[in-house]
This record gives sequence, C-alpha cells and structure tokens, in this order.
Amino acid sequence: MVWSLNSPKVFISYSRNDEAHQERVLHLAERLMSDWIIVMLDKRNLKTWQDMYDFMEQMVKDEEIDHVLVISDKHYQKKADERKWWVWTESQLISEKVYKDTKQEKFIPIIKEKTENWEPCLPVYMKSRLYIDLSDDSKFEEWYKKLVRVIYWKMEYIPPQLWTPPDYILEDEPVAMEIVQKNRNLKKNLLKDNQNIDGYVIDYLESLVSDLSKLEIEDNEIKEWNIDDLIYNCILKLIPIRDEFIEMIKTVFRYWKLVNIELFCEFYENLMNKYYKGNTHKTEHFLFFVKDSFLYLVATLISCNRYRELEIILWKEYFISVNHRIMNHKFEIFNTYIESLDEIRNRRLDLKRVSLSTDIMKDNLNKNFSFDNLVEADMLLYYISLLQWRGIRFPYTSIFYRSYSKDLPFFYKLKSKSYCDKVQWIFRAKEIASFVVQLRKIEENHKSHMNSFNNFYYDIMGISYFINFDKIWSVE
Repeated sequence: MVWSLNSPKVFISYSRNDEAHQERVLHLAERLMSDWIIVMLDKRNLKTWQDMYDFMEQMVKDEEIDHVLVISDKHYQKKADERKWWVWTESQLISEKVYKDTKQEKFIPIIKEKTENWEPCLPVYMKSRLYIDLSDDSKFEEWYKKLVRVIYWKMEYIPPQLWTPPDYILEDEPVAMEIVQKNRNLKKNLLKDNQNIDGYVIDYLESLVSDLSKLEIEDNEIKEWNIDDLIYNCILKLIPIRDEFIEMIKTVFRYWKLVNIELFCEFYENLMNKYYKGNTHKTEHFLFFVKDSFLYLVATLISCNRYRELEIILWKEYFISVNHRIMNHKFEIFNTYIESLDEIRNRRLDLKRVSLSTDIMKDNLNKNFSFDNLVEADMLLYYISLLQWRGIRFPYTSIFYRSYSKDLPFFYKLKSKSYCDKVQWIFRAKEIASFVVQLRKIEENHKSHMNSFNNFYYDIMGISYFINFDKIWSVE
C-alpha cells in the first residue's frame, strides 16, 4: 500500500503477555492500515539492532506520531501500575506526557479487557480518560469506527484527493459494515476450523442482513426526495456491502469443498420475502442488490467450477410471499424490474436507456470480474429459464455484448466431452443425446419468446449463437 504524506500516523503500545494477545494487536494494526492509517509497531518497525526502550521513547515523543494507542488489558494495567518490565518504561513516558503535556489527545486508551466488576482495565494514570472499548467482539465495529474517526479528526486540514480515507468517516450517518469484520473472521476460521464452515457462513449472512437493514427507507424520506434519486443513492451505498459479499463467496467456493448451498438459497429467499413489495418503490434498492449479487454468485460458481451447487440454486423452488399469498418461483424471481430506475428515472431525466439498472451494474463492476463474466452468467440464467419455461429471465447485460464480440467460455467449452460431463446436470441431461435435445429445446423456446417481442428493438442471442450443436461433445 502506498501511503500519502497526509495519512495519519499512530504508534501502538501494548503488553506482550501471550501470543493470542499479540496476534489481536497485529490484527488491529492491519485493520487500521487497511483504512489508510500508518501504524508503527515493534513487531513491524523495531530493527534487530535497535534498543527497545529507545524505540518506544522515540515513538512516544515523536512529533510525527499523531496518536499513541494504548492497548490495555489486565496484564498491561498490572505491569504499568506496579512498574514492571518494559511496560513500565513505556508507561513512565506516557504518564509524564499525559499529566504534563497540553496535547493529551495524542494518547488514546483502548481497553481489551474488563475486571470482574466490569471496570475498564486501565493504568491508574489513565482512569479519568475517555477510552475506546474493544473488549466486546459484538460491539467491535461500532467502537472501531469511533477510533478511526478520532484518529482522522486529529488532522485539522485534509488536502483534497491526496489520499482516500474510509467512506464511513465522511458520512453523517455511516452504514456500520459488520460484515467487513465477519469476512475477515470467516477467512481466518476457514483455514483453522474447516468443520464449522456452515456456522461461519450463517453468522456472516446474518450480519449482512443486519447491515442491509440499516439502509431501509422511511416514508418521511420519500417526501423529501425524488424516489429515483433516493433509490439510486441507496444503491451506491450498497455497492461496498455487495463487494464484501462477493469476496466472501469467492473465498468459500474456492477453498472449501463441501459448501451447503442451501444457506445461500435461504438467504435470497428471505431477502425477497422481506423486501419484495409490489405496492412500493422504497425497497427497490434491496431488489437491485438481490439481482446484482445473485448474478455475481452465479459467475463465481462458474469460475470455481462449482456446477453441482449451481444446479441446485437454478432448479430449486423458492417460496415468496406477495400480498399475503405464498407462491413458488424459480430463480427468475431474483431478476425483478427496478421501476424507480428503469422507468421513472429513465423518463424523468430523458435518458432513453434500455435498462438503466444494468447501466448502474456495469458502471459499478466489481474489480475481480470482467463484464463478460456477468454476461456469461446472465445468458446461462436466461437459457435455463427457457428450459424451465416458467418465468423468463431477461438477460439485460447482453445489451452490451455485441460491442465486445468475444466468445463466452462456458458455451464455447461445450465442445469438450469432459466439460459436458461436468455441466450437463445444469441442463438436466444425463448423456450426449439428451443434452443436445435440451439445447435444441432452449433454442426453440428462445425463438418463441422473441416472437412475443416483435416490436422490441433489441434482439437477444439464442444459444446457437455461441455453440454449434453438431460440435457438442466433439473434443476429448
């Protein structure tokens, strides 16, 4: 990471009481650095030839250090109060500065532990100071963001465009992204505890739903906004949450063999039951999230060769309640029409776009995917919906495809026998003959579907556009 000269700089003071505590301190340092904060830490910055006490004194007294973060637990408190070992040397310097230096805001006490009486474990000289409470994991994100704000707000002038602080410190009412921490925990636990992966996924998805709920729109907000502006702004706020979700599914499906895909099916089913309201526009940013993230889920499963899981999510029945009636749907229900954007905004701003919501998806493409990846996933979903012939999933991303004019690997590789063996289950085929029959059925249904859009000025490519049926299974 390249730091700007204007990035805030902190030094972390802590006690080396055990490996677990040191690892937690190192994790906090890495988290701060991910938010563009320069962190000085003995494990990273102390040279092998350098004296530890000189290093600590230099850090505490250095004018370039904006803050000294004092990570205090029972061990730190005890050693500081009793003046034992190296913590005593550091605490002497800090104590002197706290009581004599006029810039006392330089020191930020951070408690990692509390006593049996729920008192913060802090040295005596810091008992009267306000502190950051990182002792409770369930409230970590809330307090962590307070810490970052304190660190950044120390700077009186922020030169524009020289560095990029985390978005949430610039917002009046930031969205608390608990899933950022949940994502890190999931990755860490995936490597250590493979037996409980489902539990970690459930924990993550629950946090994701919690983060989403913080962007629910109240009725009084609608009166003060154009509804399309409101939905559009909410969608932009959802993009970082979507990107965290993409990072999670990429980790899970790339590194873990036995993933309970039903957890993700239930996740989307629950979101639709919560936000699919036919008589209001105020939940359409969540419907956009469902539409957008589901496409990335399919693209991820394709890229990770997880075709069995893909078959499950594409052929599962989803039970969605609308106007107090429960109906079963296939995955096409996740591709809802975003009226506030595709109709209201399109008309109000005279944009004349085929699909404004698709434009937004393309403009906010996740950095780990090309737009071709989404087109490929979208076309596959369209073709499978034709095979099911229940509700047709219109592939709006293909609007942009012809400007690319590239082969889509999923369909091109159907020439390969070994590849067909892997993906034929998605098409509900068991051998080459039934596979070709299914593909021809898709093509026929496509032509029938397009005839119903004879006045529509945009043509969708049939599956024969991507693969010659005579060449299916032609390469070993």
